Amino acid sequence: MMSFQLQAHRERNSVLAQELLERGVSLDAETTIDVHFWSENQENASALAHVLYDRGARVMMLRPTDCEHADKWVIEEAISEAFTTDLIGVAKRCSSEYEGWGTSL
Repeated sequence: MMSFQLQAHRERNSVLAQELLERGVSLDAETTIDVHFWSENQENASALAHVLYDRGARVMMLRPTDCEHADKWVIEEAISEAFTTDLIGVAKRCSSEYEGWGTSL
């Protein structure tokens, strides 16, 4: 049985893919994507950043957020490809949450 979080990401990924196609972006072309996570505190955020770095990701930002989730930390890292199920699991092991991905056009 698929988790609710995985199903929500699959639906969002489908919508994002359709939007990219409508803008003429090839889904087969290599591109950098930004992958986002939330952590409840700096300790969990640092642990997650370390795991991602060890896996070859380039951690671009680790900072407290200044948005409506002021009690959470944002981690932004860029990798060449992401597997939603894997990233959900990595985040969960570090008491964090995989937030999703995006890319600049």
